[in-house]
Amino acid sequence: MAIRQRIRKMALSKALDKYYRVMSVHKRGHLQEFYRINVLKRSVLADKPMDEITSVDIANYRDSRLGASVSAQAGR
Repeated sequence: MAIRQRIRKMALSKALDKYYRVMSVHKRGHLQEFYRINVLKRSVLADKPMDEITSVDIANYRDSRLGASVSAQAGR
């Protein structure tokens, strides 16, 4: 049970690093995942422990990403 508790308290950025190192490098699309992981690691969510991330946090992240992409496209 201690391992599960440690995983829950792990920051999202550390979990993403571990996922990339262990799982993603064996996939064909690992380079795309690398870029997506780096974008996530620059967000506010990256420093939060995984058990403290709520659906509201994810929705706020999504909305901020959508807002950034809409404003970037408007400049074209």
